[in-house]
Amino acid sequence: MENRVRVNFFIIFVFSFAIFEVSSRSIAGVKTLESLGKPKDGSSSDDKSKKDDHKLNGGYLGLGMTASHLNAKVNSNDLGGSGAYASLIMGGGKKVRKAYLSGELDVNYGSILATKKSYGKLASNLDLGASFRVGYADKNKIIPYLKVGFGWTRYKLKVDGEKKSFSATYFAPGAGVEIPILSASFLRLEAAYAMNMAGNSLKGYTFDKKPNRILFKLAGLTRF
Repeated sequence: MENRVRVNFFIIFVFSFAIFEVSSRSIAGVKTLESLGKPKDGSSSDDKSKKDDHKLNGGYLGLGMTASHLNAKVNSNDLGGSGAYASLIMGGGKKVRKAYLSGELDVNYGSILATKKSYGKLASNLDLGASFRVGYADKNKIIPYLKVGFGWTRYKLKVDGEKKSFSATYFAPGAGVEIPILSASFLRLEAAYAMNMAGNSLKGYTFDKKPNRILFKLAGLTRF
């Protein structure tokens, strides 16, 4: 009887030890809820978000190409045509929560030509602009944005062999998207409409329709 009690006690002890061992291993293999929310590198999600924000903060510099269609009406003659500018872009931005705010200056030089064979031609070769953008930036991915721009453009009008130059200021609303391609570089696609506001005056000529331009820009930029 005494031997049987000892055997039963030994069996219960071994069985209890086995249950304890299995339970302890199972508990050790389960991650806490806090650890599930952390990245594998040990940093918190807040730290990662701050790093992403930092990538968007600061200045940037880039080069681009701007295709343009120019149209105007001078002395009852419609002038229209297209061309392109080479663009130098300088700016800076900051992420505020999920909004990305940026301001920039751009210098555009090229040849935009609007013509009417029976009358003459109107050309634009130099454009200086300043703009402000508001975009939606979530997790540092593609950033769609709206922009408001102002600028100055130089024009040359040639009619019957006579050449005259004039300049005009413009207002240019637009929209675009910025696509990250490297850690500090991005590609920009943008469309805008430049509406001339003032300065469209030449002695002997009447602008029935001020020179306006449709602009499509493709640019590559790098943050620093």
